[in-house]
Amino acid sequence: MAHEVVQGTGVRFEIARKVFQSSVPHLAEHAKTVIVDCSDGRFTACDEEFVAKVLGEPYVDELELPGGTATLHTLSSGTYAEVEVMRAKLVFLVKSHNTRRVVLFAHEGCGHYATKYAGRLTAHVRDTQLSDLATVARDLRSRLPKIEIRAFFKRLHDGHVVFDEVMPI
Repeated sequence: MAHEVVQGTGVRFEIARKVFQSSVPHLAEHAKTVIVDCSDGRFTACDEEFVAKVLGEPYVDELELPGGTATLHTLSSGTYAEVEVMRAKLVFLVKSHNTRRVVLFAHEGCGHYATKYAGRLTAHVRDTQLSDLATVARDLRSRLPKIEIRAFFKRLHDGHVVFDEVMPI
């Protein structure tokens, strides 16, 4: 394996070349859908199935952090500054990738919400998640009027993930 020593901005480092080469070819075009989701990997395979079967997309851009959609809502995220950073990242993706749709996800048993609302009843946490989805969807529709915005809550049923659409009225 070849190595290269590089002088970066204030730091020297070594790069080990060609540790792995994927057999999957690189895609030339950006995805037309961005999903905002929690980083909980237990839902990844289900999300990929949903993207293919429901959205009809072969792949999507992903903006994932613990709490997912909560990171776009000040009451559930924490600070106004944190929300503004996430909004800016989402708007960047939408504009630079010529996105036509944003899909928001939240899921049952989310560690972000469980920590933020520790000691609260499960129903209260779920209602907060649903409210956050509806609020963020409404906000994004006003900020990005030409973009389709959809929101889904993922819940467990008989060992499988069910996607319920949340539609603000």
